[in-house]
Amino acid sequence: MGVGALMVLWVLALLDGPDPSLRGDQVATNLMVVKSLHPDWFQGDSLYGAEYLRFYTPSFIALQTSLARWSGGDPVAALKLLLWPVGFLFLVGHYLLFRAVTGHPLAAGLGAVSALAVRNALGGDYWGFNGVASVQPRVIAEGMNPLLALAFLRWRSHRFFPAFFLLVGGVANLHPISGFHLAQVTGLSHLWLSQFSRRAWKDVIAGAGLFALGALPFLLRYLPGKEHLAD
Repeated sequence: MGVGALMVLWVLALLDGPDPSLRGDQVATNLMVVKSLHPDWFQGDSLYGAEYLRFYTPSFIALQTSLARWSGGDPVAALKLLLWPVGFLFLVGHYLLFRAVTGHPLAAGLGAVSALAVRNALGGDYWGFNGVASVQPRVIAEGMNPLLALAFLRWRSHRFFPAFFLLVGGVANLHPISGFHLAQVTGLSHLWLSQFSRRAWKDVIAGAGLFALGALPFLLRYLPGKEHLAD
């Protein structure tokens, strides 16, 4: 554990260097934070003055806004404050998953470090962590995914397994797309691995309700105003 902790600190120290260019999503969320800090700004703007702005990762926007307010109104400074917590979550999450798979701390450490390499996918999505440019809701969800995968594998046979979906619902508040997709994948995987048994169906049905409960803060914000998205 001592070697692993030193590796985490070393990697995060390397990433806490000169700021790389921010990603387009971050530029957009920074302007959303500015709008939250100054509600009278961007009046009449077709995007940043619109009602549907509040549907985009509301929990992360609220967190970044609070940190920006504490940092003198600077949204980029707020991202820098989140660098170490997000990087720590990403590294530790992957380390624990690889440790469970390999059973060897060195292999798990190397696997966690290799997971930092940014891998781009179609549609502008990516996986990895490379400093401030990766302080985004989706990357926080990527750090949680390995921990949730471990929980899924270890809790599947437990009578309280449906509570797993409550945690996944919590992820949906931070990054709705990740949360909803993870719920679908794990629900179908549980049915498949259980050969679509009656108990598995009960788990998934109960889990769907608990997922909705976990995602309730986002759903209460989204559902009453979803008509604004069609404007």
